[in-house]
Amino acid sequence: MLGPRRLRATRGQRRSQSHVRHVRMRQALRPFRLAAVGQVLERFQFIAFILGCGLLFWQQDAAPVDWLFVAGIVASVLIWKQGAPAFDLGGPQALLLVFLCITALATMLAGGMPRFFAITVYLAFASLALASMLKRDVRRIRTIEAALVVAGVVAAITVFAGGIAEHVDLPILKVFAYDSLRAKGLFKDSNIAGAFIACSYPVAAAYCLRLRRWRSLFLSVATALFAVGVIFTYSRLALFLFVLGVVASMVALAVSRRWRPLLALCACALLAGTGVAGAVAMDRFPLYRYQFVQSYDETGRFEGWRVGAAMLLQTPLGTGAGSFESRSTEQFQAEHEQQYAGERSATDSDNLLRNGAGDGLDGWIYDPNAFSVTPISDPTSVTGFAIHKHTTGSYQDLVEGIPVVGGHTYSFAAQIRSDGAPALLIIHWRDANEVTVAQSGNEPAVTSTLWTEAEVDGVTAPDDATTAYVFLSNREAGDQYFTAVRMVEGDKAPAWSPDMQWRRPTEPPVEGISAHETYLRLAVESGIPGILTLGAYWVVLAWSAWRRRGASWQWPVALTLVLIAGLVIDSLHWRFLWVFTAVAAAAFTDSPVAEALTRREAPVAVPAATMAALTE
Repeated sequence: MLGPRRLRATRGQRRSQSHVRHVRMRQALRPFRLAAVGQVLERFQFIAFILGCGLLFWQQDAAPVDWLFVAGIVASVLIWKQGAPAFDLGGPQALLLVFLCITALATMLAGGMPRFFAITVYLAFASLALASMLKRDVRRIRTIEAALVVAGVVAAITVFAGGIAEHVDLPILKVFAYDSLRAKGLFKDSNIAGAFIACSYPVAAAYCLRLRRWRSLFLSVATALFAVGVIFTYSRLALFLFVLGVVASMVALAVSRRWRPLLALCACALLAGTGVAGAVAMDRFPLYRYQFVQSYDETGRFEGWRVGAAMLLQTPLGTGAGSFESRSTEQFQAEHEQQYAGERSATDSDNLLRNGAGDGLDGWIYDPNAFSVTPISDPTSVTGFAIHKHTTGSYQDLVEGIPVVGGHTYSFAAQIRSDGAPALLIIHWRDANEVTVAQSGNEPAVTSTLWTEAEVDGVTAPDDATTAYVFLSNREAGDQYFTAVRMVEGDKAPAWSPDMQWRRPTEPPVEGISAHETYLRLAVESGIPGILTLGAYWVVLAWSAWRRRGASWQWPVALTLVLIAGLVIDSLHWRFLWVFTAVAAAAFTDSPVAEALTRREAPVAVPAATMAALTE
């Protein structure tokens, strides 16, 4: 019989042996537990990215796609902490990381916007995580493709809904409209919505061509739906990209000798062209929206490019992420001061109207598509200059607006001569809502070929008037000339004197505008080293995608379309740009080394004999 001391020692040995077996079993099972956790994280990552791609039709600040992509990045970080590859850092991805470092350095040194840089970093790492996920199982690219097709279809439908909002009595549809003409769906802007639909079309076409039945029918329906979405955005860029996508699809079908779908696609293109031509013939299609150069191009896009080029020459090493708009404001201010250095301002004159001498059109606005206005030298005028209007209809006006005080008295005068067509002065008094509350004018109208003084004297502004718009007007087509244009506060306008001429604007210079160009923005903000690095990254990916296109021709076409769009619009933060980039990166290499680096071993079940040995 064991004594108490021997009994306690035996029990202690048994507990110690049981603890050792328990520790060994936990150590043996830990890899399998980690593998199970890793599988759960991978499934979560996969679902987050797939749902995010399926929701690309909704791209605004803090849209669901961003929350899902962030969740996918977090899952990737947890996968990486377990020792598995979660971010694609091979191949050309090093160029992307170098670009981020260059931009970070420029942002810190030049005072850029950390928020703008953070968005760029977020999208870059979402692309790296998505590329790694696709490399581990390239079959997932098909699922990404299906999600993008869903997003493209929904985007086209919502744009169509916004396009018909003005024609049906459903106010809820106006949430999808950009204005009374253009639709935007759930995007910020019509141009971005149209570009997404156009760039997604090759992916949708390829998806339809892989269906087992009714390929031609589904391809025709998809083409018609995407075409409607593109047209209702009335975006020149989107239409151009869509035509390129359709042509690329036709070429792919011809190369692969798939004649029936090719014939269906050609029939769709012919019907679409006939429909648009008919709408144009019936004057039901806003053809002016597709003029090569619009008025806002001259005052917006082209000005942005000009100012961006000047900033690039001044700071070739970069101004920091997101700084283009603020820097362009400074550039405009400097140009404004240089342009009007030494010029008189409104405080130097009793004349409320800018550039009344007629030696230029600063301060005056008109419709250049309706009639022509030209400042000319005229020795017979009191100022030595005149504004020549060549009109083709009545009331084709040259206009200038000035602030007024309700209840005060104003006088408006000018010298006028004409070829016989009646010319006159008109004042529109408008309230704070830009509603015309009263108007005044001189009578009779001037028809003389000699300089004649026209006056609208002693007019009291309505009490609710905040702005007066003065019109150099006409009642019939012809040639009219105006000079010594002046408006003063008081009962009568004094005779013209040189002190009444001033050109310096009373309003501040134009605020900073967007770059309207991806590569110019990158060159200005990240500097020449940054644009060269990121440009090389995109070129390498696009070249590799085209070399390996095979049956997956849609991806290099889609990526190329997005890169082309960047030439005339700022696309750096487009979510679908980075999705296409990730797909191209996932297919960059099929080498055994890359395959080994990105492959995760599947967990295996613990053998029963091993479990029995561990638990003994």
